[in-house]
Amino acid sequence: MRGTFLNIAFMAVCFSLTQATLILPAITIGGGALAGLALLKAAAIKGGIIGAIIARGSGRGGRRGGRHRHYGKRSINEFESVLLSASQRDASDCAKKLVCEVSGLTLEDMNSEETMIARLFNPDHLDVTKATVEFDLAAQIGKRVGIQQCSIIYERCPHSRRQLIDIF
Repeated sequence: MRGTFLNIAFMAVCFSLTQATLILPAITIGGGALAGLALLKAAAIKGGIIGAIIARGSGRGGRRGGRHRHYGKRSINEFESVLLSASQRDASDCAKKLVCEVSGLTLEDMNSEETMIARLFNPDHLDVTKATVEFDLAAQIGKRVGIQQCSIIYERCPHSRRQLIDIF
């Protein structure tokens, strides 16, 4: 129990430090235009942490499992909140363009960062009540229409997928 608590505390500290160190460089690089991309990265990291916590706690039953389920729901809401913030700060649509283009790739063509991004969003289902709807839509466009359309739809973003991944 104590080891799990220390593990969660360590991941929370790492996430807090990551958010602080990711957003500032993106703001200075893109003059604020790439802040959405930095928040997308923060969400990807947080999504990985939340996924690990939920997976670790999902096998437990009883009273202890009930407490973990509440933690998981709250964490998912926090995750969606970070994505909503990323969407609002993504004035140039670069984060959405990256999600769109990554979703249009085959799994074999993705590097580790692209795979992490692709796993965050569901290109097969669009739930308009979720805060992730704009990113899920971008994922659908990439998967169904193709990467070429991503550049047309998200034309405000002047960067290529390679440049965005390098910034990411």
